[in-house]
Amino acid sequence: MAYKFVQISDVGFNHSLSTDSEINKYVENLRRESFIKVIDLCIEEKATALLILGNLYDEQHITFENARLIKKSFARLKSNDIAIVYAHGSLDKGYFLDSIENDIIEIKNRYTSQVYSLPFGIDSVNFEGIGYSKRLVFQDEYLEPKDDDTPSVGLMYIDSSLYKEETLELLHRRLEKSTALYWALGGSDGERASVQGTNFYYAGHLCPKQSDGPGCLMINITNKLKVSVSPVSLCDVAFTTIRVDDAYKSKDIYQLMERCADLIMKSKVPGCEMIVNLVLSGPCSCYNQLVTHREELQGEISKITETALNININNLTKAIKPEGRIEEESHITELLDECIRLYDDEELYNRTINSLKAKRVFYGREGSTADKRKILEGVDSILLESAIKEDGHDY
Repeated sequence: MAYKFVQISDVGFNHSLSTDSEINKYVENLRRESFIKVIDLCIEEKATALLILGNLYDEQHITFENARLIKKSFARLKSNDIAIVYAHGSLDKGYFLDSIENDIIEIKNRYTSQVYSLPFGIDSVNFEGIGYSKRLVFQDEYLEPKDDDTPSVGLMYIDSSLYKEETLELLHRRLEKSTALYWALGGSDGERASVQGTNFYYAGHLCPKQSDGPGCLMINITNKLKVSVSPVSLCDVAFTTIRVDDAYKSKDIYQLMERCADLIMKSKVPGCEMIVNLVLSGPCSCYNQLVTHREELQGEISKITETALNININNLTKAIKPEGRIEEESHITELLDECIRLYDDEELYNRTINSLKAKRVFYGREGSTADKRKILEGVDSILLESAIKEDGHDY
């Protein structure tokens, strides 16, 4: 009784990584190539089953092309006596393509414990687990030893962003007590992917990589029920988001771009081609230059850092350079506090609204009521106009 499993998580067909459509197209092709490599690996290694730990696709946006690829891939596995065990994630929770429901062993979105006789005469395995759930509750009795001798394998999708670190540590301790041969975990951020000496193993994002965690694992279980795990590299592209929310600390556009280039270089994963989503937000002293020359700057930094880059400035706002220079963070905070005070002072608020309307700075959705979220931008623009007239500089 020996088993071999291939374990993956977070393929994410048709899930957007960037606001840049070209990057999303490129990523989608990479995902298809990597998924096909997984299917080939299962067949070459004569795997017992492919374990999918959530987020195979984005159920809101999956295309017919990708749905067809999944269906054909699963048919290839079935024709080679390879089972598919599936635990839903946060993107594909609770639903699957109708045409392939009968081809998988499905772990539902709450606790499941059932013995399955794998297809084509393979020995029985007790697959148990939990799919995507916003309540990560794990009863101790659920982990108690089973009465029969059927070996158990657990599957679980964990959305790390929903839980505190203490909660995950408690979960880890409980998994260590489990009598399952091992727990296959997906949906991790990767920082816990290298846990040693335990009976649970993470598979992170298959493609592109978003951490140091392995996107694909090969699990070998010997006749003596000894488990060995080895990562399999099927993708040489890594994705990361870099956030800069203190752009005002850079005295000019060149210094800001140099900072961003340094951050990109530090984020590189060795041996991987990088895709970077650079998010600039908050007050910025070189707002106009970024808005006007974003594409050119993006192209230059992309070339220097050798990355596929998308600069996102949707949440960037203008900051005022008092007396021609940017001051400390405290000054920016005071400026923002002064603008926020408009909410509490009705007379000041109305006077500002009328001034902004007169300048056609902004309107609400109906065209008549002011959008309070735009007050800060509007006030900044008025102050900016005044500053420009005083010293003739473009900030």
